[in-house]
Amino acid sequence: RDAIPRKTAPLRKMSPSRPADGLRHDETEANPFPITRMPAAFHNVVGVGQMSDQERFVHKVSESCITKGVISTVAGFAMGLLFGSFMGMGEGVNQALASTEGMSFGHRANVAFKVVRGSCWSWGKNFGLVGGMFAVTECSLEKVRAVHDIWNGTSAGCVTGAALAYKAGPKAMCVGCAGFAAFSAGIEYLQNRGI
Repeated sequence: RDAIPRKTAPLRKMSPSRPADGLRHDETEANPFPITRMPAAFHNVVGVGQMSDQERFVHKVSESCITKGVISTVAGFAMGLLFGSFMGMGEGVNQALASTEGMSFGHRANVAFKVVRGSCWSWGKNFGLVGGMFAVTECSLEKVRAVHDIWNGTSAGCVTGAALAYKAGPKAMCVGCAGFAAFSAGIEYLQNRGI
């Protein structure tokens, strides 16, 4: 028996039009890969859609100068604790060994521990103060100027250095301002270059 030819359906032509989502679709069939709605947090980055009230509140709190200052203070204090432990360890051991002979090992260890604890607290307090003051000043300048550039960090470094040296007089304040400003400008320059 001769094979009966079967009729084949004509090929459906793809529409060359480009819809609002920027993709080509077959207008005769449902799109098998529908575009899902992007998260609202991503909308704020690409400028699509609106953030919800809760996300807007979280974003406002995270961008607050007070929040940045608290985070920088805590981070600086933690870094100071780590740095102070290394700096005080050698001094603590030296003082423990230089103590009066005949002391027990526990007493010598207690002497060394007190030295390390004092060093950690001192360095942590200083690092936390510098970090918090710098972060709040830089954030405030950025909000006032409405510009994110190298001058925010440089100016914040100058203010921080001058404020830390105010007890030593105007000359020390100028030196502190120049030193912190140069250091901040160098860090900003390296960050902008992606190093």
